[in-house]
Amino acid sequence: MSESPREWAPFLEWAEQLLQTPTAPVPLPEIPAPAEACWPLIRLDDPALLGDAETGAARADVGDQTTPLAVLGPLRSDKRTPNFDWRVSPKASSEGKDSLVLLIGGFEVQSEDVGSIEMTLRTPYGRHLVLSWSPLGHLIIPVESHDEAYVVRVLTDGMTDWKGTCNILSLTTDGRSRGVFEIESLRFLPRASSYPRSVGRQRVRLAHEIREAIYARCPAEITYNDLELPVEAKMSVGLGHVLDGASGDAAAVRHQIIVTHGGRRQLVLDRTSTEAREWSDESVSLSQWAGQTVDLTLKTESASPGVVTFWANPVIYQPQDDPPMLVIYLIDTVAAEHVGFQGYSRATMPRLDEAAKNGVWFARMVSNSSRTVESIPDLMLSMPVGRHGVFHNSTPAPVELITISDMLRGAGMATSSFCTNVNAGPRQGMDQGFETFVDKISSHNDDVDRTIPLDEVLSWIDQHHDRPMFLYIHTAEPHSPYVPLAGYRDRFDPQYTGSFTGVNFHDAENQRDIAHIRSLYDEELVYADARFGMFLDSLEERGLLGRAHFFVTSDHGEEFLQHNDWEHGRNLHNEQTRVPLAAFGPTFTRRGCVKTPAQLYDVMPTILEMYDLAAPYALAGQSLLPLLREDLAAGEALLNRDIFASNHNFRIEYKLYEYSIMENGRWKLLFGAAGCPMYRGGPNSRFTLFDLLQDPVEKRNVIHEHQDIARRLVEKLVNWRVAQHVYSPGRNDATIIDSEHMRQLQQLGYAGDDAPSSKIKAPADND
Repeated sequence: MSESPREWAPFLEWAEQLLQTPTAPVPLPEIPAPAEACWPLIRLDDPALLGDAETGAARADVGDQTTPLAVLGPLRSDKRTPNFDWRVSPKASSEGKDSLVLLIGGFEVQSEDVGSIEMTLRTPYGRHLVLSWSPLGHLIIPVESHDEAYVVRVLTDGMTDWKGTCNILSLTTDGRSRGVFEIESLRFLPRASSYPRSVGRQRVRLAHEIREAIYARCPAEITYNDLELPVEAKMSVGLGHVLDGASGDAAAVRHQIIVTHGGRRQLVLDRTSTEAREWSDESVSLSQWAGQTVDLTLKTESASPGVVTFWANPVIYQPQDDPPMLVIYLIDTVAAEHVGFQGYSRATMPRLDEAAKNGVWFARMVSNSSRTVESIPDLMLSMPVGRHGVFHNSTPAPVELITISDMLRGAGMATSSFCTNVNAGPRQGMDQGFETFVDKISSHNDDVDRTIPLDEVLSWIDQHHDRPMFLYIHTAEPHSPYVPLAGYRDRFDPQYTGSFTGVNFHDAENQRDIAHIRSLYDEELVYADARFGMFLDSLEERGLLGRAHFFVTSDHGEEFLQHNDWEHGRNLHNEQTRVPLAAFGPTFTRRGCVKTPAQLYDVMPTILEMYDLAAPYALAGQSLLPLLREDLAAGEALLNRDIFASNHNFRIEYKLYEYSIMENGRWKLLFGAAGCPMYRGGPNSRFTLFDLLQDPVEKRNVIHEHQDIARRLVEKLVNWRVAQHVYSPGRNDATIIDSEHMRQLQQLGYAGDDAPSSKIKAPADND
């Protein structure tokens, strides 16, 4: 890094340039061998164990069967061909700009044969493309780069309108500028490519639930020889199947588990099912062979051709009477200033207030980003976005990185995620390490519950009650739109007679209207808190609450025009980054408020220290455990540290990134997207400085008055930023576009318009 200029104005220009300059990617960190499990068990889907098993199936491996059903390309927007045409559609984008429509023909495929559409694209401008295959069928695809070619794979199973014969597609831009759009290749890949081997292992989605699973092309047998069973051995497994890789097809399938000991074969499970839309959970006692060595066979058969069967999370373990339970309960979009224990006047979250006062809560807790897509990987990996690389909602973290759930699963815990926000799941690689990932993202209409699917959470807990458990719960309420459910509406502002609602509020400017929108948000907080309370009560009824450790927090806050913006992801001011953090459990103290600064990065190292697990590599956070166990001397080391945050809001055409640093909980330096005067009548700068002790709402920029402090913080921020190098993934996979996930992103406002403009003619079926 070059030496910083001494003069103030050149110094700020130097710093701004470095903060906006991307750093070079680096190889992934060296990952040490996993430690021995704290709670030993036998995972039948372990790659080494599965590799040693004897496998037999009626159908042999199909190998890497990616022979396309049809291939097109290269196609360029400056060259027409008999199979490729383009036209300009005037003022068709959401911003009233002309759009470019690329019309692609020259193929014919049957939808039932197609598993995915793979495109290699060069896109010189725009934020998203609209892929259309029928007058009603369309999907928004984020643009990843204006500089390099990138690969997008669109999964077609979730396309409800993807039916029958398809012989034309269109791609529509969200505007028109200079440059040539190029489709280097467009390939239609077969369904069979999803399960290329006779027996294999991968993550499988049935309905809204993703699990780690062994798959087998039916009929099949998988035999594990010489398994040494633990005391009181028990086996749990989820059963499922699909037909030719397409979920939802009917076929009668028989799953059997057979134990062979002393030359005798004994059937311990025999289940036949026709329902392929969801998992079926089974539990089998193996206690009669406890402590002995046996052979165990997983067998499947069906009269229907083309069946692929699944054995999800097959685990043999020793049941425990009082195993530990860990819960991260993340309530999306909770601004700390709207919570009672943080000083808010309204009783928005009484159950959380009560829990916090019976544990520890952090008065200066911040998220390291104002966007879910960054902050959840920050939390799960304890590393900044400049390292994990999840800059926007279609880029996953490298699968080789180690999450909290990876660590706890490796320690022997049963792990599950129940998530109602599309930006905290598979698209970002945040389902990694969870044996079960329940994706219950719903629409945002009236009377729709966007909190946790409580019945499913409790069912999973009941299924795993005799094992150590880790649950990550992510509830989308109170994320916008603010539409409180019946029974929670009109609690705080029933007299309002204006025209603004929790959906159309973005043009509100009058203080009365703004106050009403805040009231709607607060009513959603009340409901989210009520559901949290119901979860606590359900654990209490089961006798589990006394053994559970909780971390309750949020991914970011919410703004109501305090700094001229709505919602979040627009800046790094306190209303968007200050969040609650409450921790309570049987081994935590009840000291209440802690004023030591804390951050999302700290959650992972805290949990690892709780269970005496070594960090897989250098983490960005520090353990808060001393503060949770009254080790105040050790906690003193956390007082004088710097806390960084980032906002890489994916405005690809601007490439404007934002950063902040908070020093000792007092001084906060922001590097924003837009400049503002450093003093009345003075020059603009993207840097602002606030004294949080005197100005906690960040209204008075004191950068001109405290240039010495600002210079120190700018240099710290630059040093931190240039030290961040994104990790290159071990393999270059395509970006996977799941059609249902993209529709969910559109509902949250993260993926452009809900549909192409009516001025753009989508291709008709079969023409």
